Amino acid sequence: MNRRVFAWAAVCAVAVGVSSSHAVAQTAKPRGVRPLPSGRGQVAKEETAEPAPASPVKQRRVKVPSIAQPDGVRPLPSGRGQGAGVVRQSQSSQPQRIARAVEAREPIDDHYDEGELAAHYEDAAAEPAEYYDEQVQPSGYYDETASENPWVDESEMMAEEPMYDSGPSLPMQRDFPWWVRGEYIGWWGKGIDLPALVTTSPAGTGAARAGLLGDPGTQVLFGDDSYDEDLRGGVRFTAGYWLDHGHCQGIEGYVFALGEETLSYSNASQGGFPILARPFFNADPAVQQYVAQLLSHPDVANGQFDFDFKTETTGAGILLRTNAARSFEHNVDFLGGYRYTKIEDNLRIDDMLTSTAVGGNVPLGTVVAGFDQIDTNNEFHGVDLGMQVDFKKNRWTISFLGKCALGNMAQDINIDGSTTVTVPGAGSSTTAGGLLTQPTNIGEFSRDKFTVVPEANINARYVLNCRWTALLGYNFIYWNNVVRADDQVDFRVNTTQVGGTLFGPGQPEMEFKETNYWLQGVNAGLELHF
Repeated sequence: MNRRVFAWAAVCAVAVGVSSSHAVAQTAKPRGVRPLPSGRGQVAKEETAEPAPASPVKQRRVKVPSIAQPDGVRPLPSGRGQGAGVVRQSQSSQPQRIARAVEAREPIDDHYDEGELAAHYEDAAAEPAEYYDEQVQPSGYYDETASENPWVDESEMMAEEPMYDSGPSLPMQRDFPWWVRGEYIGWWGKGIDLPALVTTSPAGTGAARAGLLGDPGTQVLFGDDSYDEDLRGGVRFTAGYWLDHGHCQGIEGYVFALGEETLSYSNASQGGFPILARPFFNADPAVQQYVAQLLSHPDVANGQFDFDFKTETTGAGILLRTNAARSFEHNVDFLGGYRYTKIEDNLRIDDMLTSTAVGGNVPLGTVVAGFDQIDTNNEFHGVDLGMQVDFKKNRWTISFLGKCALGNMAQDINIDGSTTVTVPGAGSSTTAGGLLTQPTNIGEFSRDKFTVVPEANINARYVLNCRWTALLGYNFIYWNNVVRADDQVDFRVNTTQVGGTLFGPGQPEMEFKETNYWLQGVNAGLELHF
């Protein structure tokens, strides 16, 4: 009996000794080493002999990099709530495997003993985030100054301070919902084609042949050419708002205006051309040939000719932007919305002559002043559909935008003209019609036409910082079914209606002559995100 009691006492003493030595081995830690925590998402820091910093530590967020697995390692499936580890092909002791894992900076098996793992940290200031267990640490951002849970989930980070990664070579940038863009646009437009409007002849040419088209020596001073093809400056403003944090749905509006383009010409008999005439085709059934209305001739009168043309183009639109595909290298958006454009022309011709003939049919000093005016207006309203594709490389982005609007073009033409004759001592009288405007084509005319308006744009963008982007690009816009003022000029005039009753064809006539119109040019500007 005594032997049995003694044996049990010896066994208990040995067991107590082994348990105590094992506990001491687990709780012992090298100097300056902080162990990993056992709780989910928490890192407990052990106080060391080093003094605390004098100034508070500024909070920063560090993205956890992905860690490549070394050769000979097969990762296990992992996820939130699942343990992650590695299975090695060769068999070795647990401390040796831990040492190799720490040295390779790879994820650690969830079954490693924390005390043994902490013993292999050589630097007390090393980031525990580099040696993480996916079961305990969720994907996200590590806050090294947090007192409770230094790991912040990405969804929580987006809700607190939205951010997006602009590319592998760019730092994180803020995800601002608003953007505005201001651009200078320098565009060229399709010019106007004018018939010969004023001519001259060599000195000594008789009044009956002066200024006639086709006669030897007749020179066209203005017209019979294309004009208004110069660069036109303007501005374009765009503002938009993203409806979600992921930049998948957005709305934007824009407006542009080209500066008013003007074309002017003026000539008078005192300016070096004693003979001035306005040629036209006389549609009188009894004539049917080119003739000229004299403005200035040494034997008839002194006169003056003035021409003024103005054109202006404006536009606006609103678009819904929907993302179709996105990656670090490219982005594809679909666009749909409404587009408005306005193309307006104003053409006016003024002429005046003062009779210098003595004893002629027209009393000496009689003044004849007339004008022709043609105004056209094109207003487009339509549905706009398109797509934008972006190709990104570091700070650079090349954007290709294609749109096509389908809708109605409201065409308006206003033609007016009059002639005022002032006879010395007899007063003045005014009649409808100048020269190229007569009762047969004077009036206001309107109609609607279905119109297609395609547009192409390419932009090169450079990210200056998280708020500002610079851009430089090229634009092309095309309209069909546009009425221009120069196209409504009818060179044929039936003179029987001038001061009398029309006999023969009603010319000049209003025909709604249509053409196409285009604008192209460069744009440069800045874009602000906020």
